[in-house]
Amino acid sequence: MKMGNSLIRVDDVETAYSEATGSFPGFRKVIDPEELGDRLDEGVGILKEILVTVKEGFGDLGEKMDTMLEKQDSTLGEIQGHRFDMKGYINQRFERIETDLAELKAAMRERGII
Repeated sequence: MKMGNSLIRVDDVETAYSEATGSFPGFRKVIDPEELGDRLDEGVGILKEILVTVKEGFGDLGEKMDTMLEKQDSTLGEIQGHRFDMKGYINQRFERIETDLAELKAAMRERGII
């Protein structure tokens, strides 16, 4: 018999069978109060709860990351749009400056300044 979960793995269990006598209504694990096994059983229960909580947290985190990526994509789109607009504006200004500079040079040549 093999069984396990994310915290415990059982590879083998040895069993011995005998006829039921009816003397006991049920059974349970009996551990000396000082035995480590009892404390480990409690710890395993707590660890299982933590595992569930962590898995749920990662699920929530994944959703939040998706939202953040959408916002980043939107922000990048806006920045690229502004950059395109700014590039056009700067090119217009440079053309205007070049035209003005050419006119200044022509006027200075007419007057013999250069």
